[in-house]
Amino acid sequence: MSAEKPPVPPSTSTAASAGKAASASDWGLTSRLREAIQRRPIRSGIYAALACTFLASSYQDRATRKKLEAEDAKEKKVLVLPFYKMKLVEESRRNSLRSLLSSNPASNNVEMSIDECIKVIHEAAADPQIVALYGIMGHGFEFTTGGWAHVEELRNALLVFQQSHRRHVEPGKSTSGEEAKPYTNTFTSPTPSGGTDMKDYYLASVFSHIHLQTQGDLALFGLHTTNTFYRDFLSKYGITVHTWKHGIYKNFANQFTHSRYNQAHADNVSNILRGIQQHILKGMYEARYEKLKDYEPSSFWRMVHHAGALPANMAQKIGFVDYLPPLNPLDDLISFNKDDKAEEKKRLESKWTSEDPESIPLTDLQQFPATKPISIMEYARKIKQKQQEKEEEWMIYDRLKSFPGGLQLMRGLFGVNASELDESKAKGRDEKIAVLKIGGPITDATARKLEAPLKQLKKQKDKIKAVVLRVDSPGGAVTACETISQQLQDLPQKVVVSFGNVSASGGYYISANSDRIFASPTSITGSIGVVMLRADLRGLAHQWGIHFDSIPSSDLSGTFDPFFPVNGRMKENFANYAERSYLHFKRLVSEGRGMDMNEVEKVAQGRVWTGKQAKEAGLVDELGGLDRAIAYCQRSFTESGNAQVVSWPPKKTLLQAWLDRKKKNGESDEDSFDNVEVPGAISFLIERYGSALGAERWFPKLLGMEDEKADGSQQSALSSVECAIREGRLPMAMSGMMLTLDENTAIRCLMEQNDV
Repeated sequence: MSAEKPPVPPSTSTAASAGKAASASDWGLTSRLREAIQRRPIRSGIYAALACTFLASSYQDRATRKKLEAEDAKEKKVLVLPFYKMKLVEESRRNSLRSLLSSNPASNNVEMSIDECIKVIHEAAADPQIVALYGIMGHGFEFTTGGWAHVEELRNALLVFQQSHRRHVEPGKSTSGEEAKPYTNTFTSPTPSGGTDMKDYYLASVFSHIHLQTQGDLALFGLHTTNTFYRDFLSKYGITVHTWKHGIYKNFANQFTHSRYNQAHADNVSNILRGIQQHILKGMYEARYEKLKDYEPSSFWRMVHHAGALPANMAQKIGFVDYLPPLNPLDDLISFNKDDKAEEKKRLESKWTSEDPESIPLTDLQQFPATKPISIMEYARKIKQKQQEKEEEWMIYDRLKSFPGGLQLMRGLFGVNASELDESKAKGRDEKIAVLKIGGPITDATARKLEAPLKQLKKQKDKIKAVVLRVDSPGGAVTACETISQQLQDLPQKVVVSFGNVSASGGYYISANSDRIFASPTSITGSIGVVMLRADLRGLAHQWGIHFDSIPSSDLSGTFDPFFPVNGRMKENFANYAERSYLHFKRLVSEGRGMDMNEVEKVAQGRVWTGKQAKEAGLVDELGGLDRAIAYCQRSFTESGNAQVVSWPPKKTLLQAWLDRKKKNGESDEDSFDNVEVPGAISFLIERYGSALGAERWFPKLLGMEDEKADGSQQSALSSVECAIREGRLPMAMSGMMLTLDENTAIRCLMEQNDV
């Protein structure tokens, strides 16, 4: 048999007559199909029939789902937020492959990224089926967030729900915000931070009606923080830490050199506590204004702070809470609306009516419209499923729109309504806004990890119109911060920064040259200053009978040796290095923010600011969270105003991750399986049956993940430090220039830099 000739591509005139020219991949598929049908009509017909049958069956479940959704749409739902077991983070690893394999199936904790949680609440605000929102707090647990900025962003999302959801009620019925209710058994949590109770109530105060269990308490003592100082402890073991810094408020090294707060350190911390507390007290008062308006704010809060834990009845009398139920009333609130039997309604009314006819009811059954609960995780899955279906519809639309009868085929075979996918709506799909997140200590490893994603952004400058950089970092090593700063400035797209809980020191360093900076009022930022550490471990070694004798070749040759004394020449060298780095930091802020050096010096010196204070000082442009930053990019840098928002770098499929690993010949890549989109079916199987099937053992071997475990992870911390000292790695890092807000970050940076 003679070899078959490849198909000849259509001429330019033919392509023009057909309308828009097809892409190379579309032409290849179409031409091959046409050739195959011409050569073997019977066999091709059978294959085509089988293909159509397969496609039809694959979309049959969609029709079934839509039918079920239509039935479910008749229910009025309440979105349930289980705050007491929620953990809000900057970037959730909940659905990552590693997290699924290592997770505890018995745990029912809910981990969500802050932007996903806010997106779900915003979707609920625009969903007519969601007629109420219900938050559950307390129960012996604390609502876990990364910091006050997370609470602020979540609270703002709840306000959006309250304000925008009023249009979804039936005509003629007023809501006045009754749709949002929280319940807690107590607002008192015995945590050392002293901020948990304030955090829970600050969030609850935005709800329209607050339920507090009859025997619960409300403790609003104010914010509190404690710092640990190790100077005397270290001196007992013969350890001395030398520091060089620029900025009198750059206090992270004080824990090694002081035994208590000095004045500058105390002023810096007090300024932050005072700024955050004033903001949240103002928010509580405004949210409960109708109940608290008879009190003068400043004297009122002084009274509350000194009153101790308020019992439930006193908290209700003052106006902090509305109802005092003996238990969570959610089930009965739903049953009252769902059950049409008069005797059942009468029983529930009797159950939730106080014995004292003049007292306030235990809850309000009449004003709760929902007939079915839906958890935030279930609702998030539904949103994701709808997004995936919409992407599939667009894919079908792109493939079939140029075929004769293609639009009819879309509706008949695939159930896709082409009128909803017209070209005007397709404009937004051609534009993208990339959201890139930088969190935790900034080390050289952080800079290396960002190198490839930033290069990909540069290659896609035509599609990606803007980059939103989400920074939640207290800083890190100066060289890593400089590398990231230069890479960001080299991007062709506009860069807009959104500050998370903490974006200070090195976190601000990498943000200063962006086109616009957004911060929450309670974000922590600033800390423009530098500091260096140099440990002297001779005393520690001497106590254990270990002696070191060195032969230097110059006054500076022992600079990075922790067993060599620090001489005057070294001190001068370290001081000069700190001076140069501080001047460069200030110059970078001056150029990025359009401030002269004298103005920068006034807000620098290591001083820390809240987001609100930073805006007043000119270090921040606007107050708002990640959603505000994205909205700004939509308005300012896109033509459609409705560009796709994508996480960057894009998640890989399991197959892509496996193939990438094979290309590297099995070399260890710590991120090769961290940024993987796990299919829903596999995720469900691992979550439900993974432990019983031993998936955590055989699945990593199947994908080649088992060799990514570093041998050093099984070593003790002591042996790791010993290895670092023996190999000469720890001393060099101890003398590196640090741009960090706190001592914990500095220590983590040092250890990460040296693989400890």
